[in-house]
Amino acid sequence: MHRYLALGMLWLAAAVPAQSPAPDSSRLLTPEKMWALKRLGDPAITPDGATAVVPVTNYDIGENKGFTDLWLVPVAGGPARQLTSDKASDTQPTVSPDGKWIAFVSKRGDDTENQIYVIATDGGEARRVTNLPTGASVPKWFPDSGRIAFVTDIWTDLVRWEDQAARKKERGESKMSARVWNRAPISYFDHFLDDREPHLFSVAIDGSDIVALTRM
Repeated sequence: MHRYLALGMLWLAAAVPAQSPAPDSSRLLTPEKMWALKRLGDPAITPDGATAVVPVTNYDIGENKGFTDLWLVPVAGGPARQLTSDKASDTQPTVSPDGKWIAFVSKRGDDTENQIYVIATDGGEARRVTNLPTGASVPKWFPDSGRIAFVTDIWTDLVRWEDQAARKKERGESKMSARVWNRAPISYFDHFLDDREPHLFSVAIDGSDIVALTRM
């Protein structure tokens, strides 16, 4: 009987782990540490395959905002180099076929909507290419590196950009918030859609000669 009791005590001692030491607080993943981590966006690769243009987002807990800059990262490894540093977020980078320019989307300075910007791959100041009341996004280069295609949401019954701006201002200042939809979808993630339609346009790299590509 004593032998079985002794064996039982030994089994119990083996089954119960020893008291674990207190965890090192410096190694714990806290909300503050999580928000301090940089978040990487979709990269764009240069034509020679040597460099990735990566949107890198930092979060400011105090301001409750995220700020995205573009970084150049060697594909084969090595130190990264920050390309943009404006307080506005720079996203959707795409590299020109000749490898000289990077087009991206940002809302800087007095911009009321996102616009297309370009910056040289070897650095320097970014330059705004579009200045449209309806904004611009999803830049894509033409093969000659001289033009950029982009998407903007427009009212198809209006032709002039001045009229697009006037209606947008009128809608923004209206006290009527009720809307009528007769087709789906009526919303996109966290916001309702209006009666505009997305259409393709192109613009010269110097910001001139905006051409409608898909509107009838």
